[in-house]
Amino acid sequence: MSSQDGSGVPFSTAHEQQSFRLIELPPQLAASLKSSNPPTLYLKSAAANAQSTGGLAPNAVLCTHSQTFQIRQVQSSNSLYILQPSSSAPSTEYGAISVNGISAIAQCNAILEAVPSFISPNNYLRQILPLYGEPAAETNKAPTESKSKEELLKDAPFSQREFEDSLVELCAFEHDGQTYLPSPESQLKTWKAFMNIVDLESLDLTKPFSLPEESEQEAEYIPTLLTAMLEMLKSDEDTGDSHYSIDPQKTIPLIGAFILKASPQVPTSTSTASEGPSGLRLSDLIQQWCDLLPESWRDKAKVEALRIKVTYRDGDMVVLRDSIEEKEIAKGSAVEKGTEGNKGGKGKWHEKFRK
Repeated sequence: MSSQDGSGVPFSTAHEQQSFRLIELPPQLAASLKSSNPPTLYLKSAAANAQSTGGLAPNAVLCTHSQTFQIRQVQSSNSLYILQPSSSAPSTEYGAISVNGISAIAQCNAILEAVPSFISPNNYLRQILPLYGEPAAETNKAPTESKSKEELLKDAPFSQREFEDSLVELCAFEHDGQTYLPSPESQLKTWKAFMNIVDLESLDLTKPFSLPEESEQEAEYIPTLLTAMLEMLKSDEDTGDSHYSIDPQKTIPLIGAFILKASPQVPTSTSTASEGPSGLRLSDLIQQWCDLLPESWRDKAKVEALRIKVTYRDGDMVVLRDSIEEKEIAKGSAVEKGTEGNKGGKGKWHEKFRK
């Protein structure tokens, strides 16, 4: 019997090199791929069209159904080869028998690394979705082709669950084949129509209810917007389809914010009424707010409950503080936060440490 004298494994380099990209996965994701029910992985990116990327570079991301991973390229100073078994022709050196070895079919000087992404889809959606009821010229957004939520998801660099959760959080809705973000005015109008339904049907919002199939109020609102609002405001424990129970902790602050954001603009020291922030007299705000809440919730309608930044002017005028700052900074006269008409003498907090 012939025997081999060599002690090594024959190594060769293939004449025609192949092209490979290696990707390193996080341990948890790699382990899930070995499980009995492995997830489906998707390579996605924002559309190359600059108008539709939402400010994101059109880089590829790796997605499962519920999680997004950024992909980055990492250079390596080590030589990394892709090998495959090979068989050499008979050689007199090894006793005229064929020899099994390995052959390098590709060399990789860089690898791809998948790292969990913590970028929320919210800003992306705010950039690409038109505001319902306002022309593109007023929203500073370029006109976009009509797209449904399903079509938007295809070009969104996010997992399906993260994308859908953001649609609910932002109250995005479809109307005539286009996906919109609602304006405060449209949300306020829709909520008023809904509260009329609540009164007519004697609904208890904290208990599971469904909307009537037909309503005299339907001409006053967009049904898909009302559904989006109810999805946004429903209790976290509510998982029933087409049935809702509304969370007062979410709802009360948002209704107050809708009223204030949709209220008439007021002049400032550096702007006219048409350019100023939205504002209302405190008594008017509370009255309108209470009118749009179930009676048992009305004692919670207080400025302190608002989850938006406001300040006071002329004693009892409540105005949006962010609007003041944005407009006056744009004019070159930045206002320090909390200094304009703020109750309690707050502002310039750093001066307290000089004493």
